[in-house]
Amino acid sequence: ITVLEIPMENITKYHYKNNFMKQTKEEFESNVMAFKEKMSNYYKENEKGKAFVCDGIIDVGSYFDETYKILWILKEAYSGSGDKGYLHDLKLYRSEGEKKDSPNTWNPIAYISYSVINNFNDLAGENIKNNKEVNRVFKKIAIINVQKTEAGTRSKSSEIQRAYKCHLEIIKEQIETYNPSIIINCSGIKDFAADLDFTNSIGFGHFSKKNKIIINTYHPQQVRIKQAVYINKVIQRIKEWYYHSI
Repeated sequence: ITVLEIPMENITKYHYKNNFMKQTKEEFESNVMAFKEKMSNYYKENEKGKAFVCDGIIDVGSYFDETYKILWILKEAYSGSGDKGYLHDLKLYRSEGEKKDSPNTWNPIAYISYSVINNFNDLAGENIKNNKEVNRVFKKIAIINVQKTEAGTRSKSSEIQRAYKCHLEIIKEQIETYNPSIIINCSGIKDFAADLDFTNSIGFGHFSKKNKIIINTYHPQQVRIKQAVYINKVIQRIKEWYYHSI
């Protein structure tokens, strides 16, 4: 896997410029925890009889410390119901390489996130699945699902669309609370950019707003193109945007 060659001094310069969080770590952690409780209560009230799957920031302190704050938007969680299960598995097991199911979903997320956070470092030729350094990037990112109740093994577009329309405001509040600089939208919902007021089109179906970008792309488990091509394209789009935003 190779990525677009851009002078690293430019990337490094922007890396330091883009840390725009306007609150202390303690304030941020408090806001995230308050929203987590609000979201849990909301879904238990509005999706009665369904198991709520709590998603979001996997390790709040580690996420806050990163200059590149990355949020992935997926469709739905297939397992890990409850207020702690999904995030608990990502933090304690996935991030340590101990949980290796669904590699076609989690490996691209790990590789892309690791590359962006580490000044677009290229790990070409390395075994992503068994690389603990790469896996630990899960503690530094946020992952949310449009459908926040436990699902089966196949995503139904109609259910994802329904969840988005019914719960748009709480999803928007979740994203605003996390204040990511990079949103990678793999949910299949094309309205995210407009609903989040990302109006500056930068081509390829991607949009920017001030110091933020939203990438609309396939779900990581897609089979339309080779996994290496998928990974490279997402990294390249983010890298190009950073370079031209300096």
